[in-house]
Amino acid sequence: MLRLPELSDLQVFHTVAQTGSVTLAAKHLHRVQSSVSSRLKVLEEQLGVDLFIRQGKGMQLSPAGERLLGHAEDLLSRAAQAVQVARSDEPCGPLRVGSMESTAAVRLPPLLAQLHRAHPALEIQLATGPSHPLSEQVLAQSLDAAFVAEPPEHPELQRRVLWQERLVLVGTASAPNTLLAFRQGCAYRGVLQRWCQQQTLTPRVIELNSYHAILSCASAGMGLGIVPESVLASYPWRAALHEQALPAAQAQVPTYLVWHAARQHAGVSALLALAERSVTVRSAE
Repeated sequence: MLRLPELSDLQVFHTVAQTGSVTLAAKHLHRVQSSVSSRLKVLEEQLGVDLFIRQGKGMQLSPAGERLLGHAEDLLSRAAQAVQVARSDEPCGPLRVGSMESTAAVRLPPLLAQLHRAHPALEIQLATGPSHPLSEQVLAQSLDAAFVAEPPEHPELQRRVLWQERLVLVGTASAPNTLLAFRQGCAYRGVLQRWCQQQTLTPRVIELNSYHAILSCASAGMGLGIVPESVLASYPWRAALHEQALPAAQAQVPTYLVWHAARQHAGVSALLALAERSVTVRSAE
């Protein structure tokens, strides 16, 4: 197995290369000369090459040393940045966010744009899917946070209600025999299926991957779907749809931001603060 050089040895190599002398490098690094010489020897033995041409007390880079120097500078710079990031409370680095399709399409674009402007060092990554799998990914810490409906009760899952979505039935007006829905794990599909049970209906399910597909199939009379009002509001062919109101208790479904209790990610705190602020602004309007 290849043994990688230690950063401290690369620091010694870089300092000797910059000063051209073991004596000057030792003074700069606050080490004794024998320690600097020893670490250089270890590094050269590890790499199997001579990094310097010894000329009396002077040190000149060999061709191998010249090739290594730029990479050493890059690694040392990245290490210093990593230490700075770890010690900083400023949101930075990857932020893995999950979201339901409807939330990603309607609610998130302005919110994520604000987050990027406020914290440009954040690397925002967005994944979409049904609520239950997204919640599981947060618990597994493969996502830092997610926008979901009906998250599971779990001691490690923190949650905050952000807004309410009003759900609307679209499609066949009479007793439907086909449901148009996302795959299992979608909270809104659960609402639709519970409504069917109350109506003593046992329809088959066509699983689709987008709200536009659900709306297109519903407008063609292929079945019954359930869609947030916020998605319907931006659908250009809404007039072609038959809409049916759900009972009030089922129509209003909260959207939560969930995150793992053990992960203190500054990016999640920043996202939550912006989301709550946007909700407050909309309420005031």
